[in-house]
Amino acid sequence: MSIGERIAERRKATGLTQASLADILDVSTAFISQIESGNRNPSHDLLLRIARELDTTVDYIISGRAEVKVGRLTYAVEKRLRFIDFLLQQYGAVSRSALTDYFGISVPQASLDIKKYIELAPSNIEYDKSDKLYRSTKQFSRRWA
Repeated sequence: MSIGERIAERRKATGLTQASLADILDVSTAFISQIESGNRNPSHDLLLRIARELDTTVDYIISGRAEVKVGRLTYAVEKRLRFIDFLLQQYGAVSRSALTDYFGISVPQASLDIKKYIELAPSNIEYDKSDKLYRSTKQFSRRWA
C-alpha cells in the first residue's frame, strides 16, 4: 500500500471527505486527490498535519507499520495497560480477573483493556488456552516502564 492509499484509508476511516480534509489542512481538494492517487507527495509539515487530523502516525502513513498512539488513551486506560505490562514482566501472565480485582472494573472492560494492549504490543502477549490467561512471549519487551 502506498502513502496516498494509506492516507485515503485513514481519511475514510475517520469519516472525512477529500474536501473536508482539504479545508482543515487549508489546501485544495485537487491536491488531496493528487496525494491519494500517488501523483504528488506531501511536504513533511503537511504530512505531520495529515497524521494529526487522521488520528494516526507519520510512521504509519510512510511505512504502514502498526499505529501506536498512546497519547490518545485516557489516564485510567493507560494505568491499566501499564499494570498489564507490569504483570507480564513480573509474573509472565495476566488474566481478566487480575484486572477486575485490582481496579474494580467489569469483565468486559478488562477484556477491552487486554485487547487494547494486544493492539499496542502484539509481540508481548499470547493467549494460553489451557490455563485461560494471557502469557508474556519470549520476545516480551516492556512497553511502559
